[in-house]
Formats: sequence, C-alpha cells, structure tokens
Amino acid sequence: ASTEAGRVSYLFMDRATPLPDAVVPLGYAVAGKCVRILREDGQDADPAETGQIAVQGRHVAAGYWRQPELTAARLALVGPAGERLSLTGDLGRRLADGCLVHLGRIDSQVKIRGYQVPINAVEAALLELDGVREAAVVAHGSGPGERRLVAYVAPAAGEPEQLRRALSAVLPAHMVPQGFVFLDALPRTG
Repeated sequence: ASTEAGRVSYLFMDRATPLPDAVVPLGYAVAGKCVRILREDGQDADPAETGQIAVQGRHVAAGYWRQPELTAARLALVGPAGERLSLTGDLGRRLADGCLVHLGRIDSQVKIRGYQVPINAVEAALLELDGVREAAVVAHGSGPGERRLVAYVAPAAGEPEQLRRALSAVLPAHMVPQGFVFLDALPRTG
C-alpha cells in the first residue's frame, strides 16, 4: 500500500510457493490500479528492467494540502477520466509472470518504527554538532521493530550519550540514531 494510492498489490502464497531470487515479491496490481515501472526518462520499463514504481488510477490522492509543486511533481494527471499517476519513490521490477518486486528507495529515506526518516537530514544534523567533521547514517536490521539507525562519526568529541542528547534537541525521537560508531575518518573507496 501507499499513502497516496491505498492498497496497490496483493499476493497469495503458501509453503510451496517458489521465491525467485529468495525475495518475497509485493504481488500483482489490485483491480482499478495500474502499477507501472518507469525508467528515468518517464517511459515504461521493459520486462525485468528496474525503475520507479508508479501507480495510476482514478482512486489516487488528488494532491498534497497546499503544496501544488509537490502535487505536480508526484501526482500528475495522466488520463481523461481524472486518472493520476503517483510516483512512489520506490524502485522495483517485474518477474516473468508480472509479479512486482520491491528493490529499495530512490532517495535516502528509510522506515524506522513506522516513520519515514530522511537519512540525509540526520547526517546534516550530526554535521552541525561541535566536534563532528564527517558523518554517515545507515539503517541496520530488517524486521519490524528491529530496524534502527546507526551513526558513524569522525572525529567526535565526547560520548554517544552527549551526541544523542544534542540530536534530541533538534530532531524527533525516531530520527535520533540508537547506535554510534566513532572513527578516525570515514572509509573512502578509490
């Protein structure tokens, strides 16, 4: 499901259902919704090609409250009967039988305890703190309630609890990392 489009897909499976690539797929589009996979150019992706998941239909949100620019960018009118196209921000592809597979996000958002968390906002808040020169934040864990934010900071003066308190003053609780790893410098690739 998505907030803008409601229930989007369904999947019935049992112990005998094969799992291609060891991934549980999202399923098939529900009646009244056309789930599309779009390439970066906005055209429909070829079968098995990765792209952004988009939902088209008459029962998609009409817009974002007092945000016409966001509405135009994410909920475009595409059909003569008032159909809208909702860009989900999720990456996906289709299996050979048309089943939809989720492959992550286009942006740096993750879900922590039911809240969408923009990783870059947490990193920016860390970089504003005294003593933090570099910061990277990742989400660890996969199951509900298991997922948590871990911040990698370099160099950082003080203790994790000091950073946690400082971040709690400027961020909501679900955006404050639960773990901190102190490094001399963040690792870099060639």
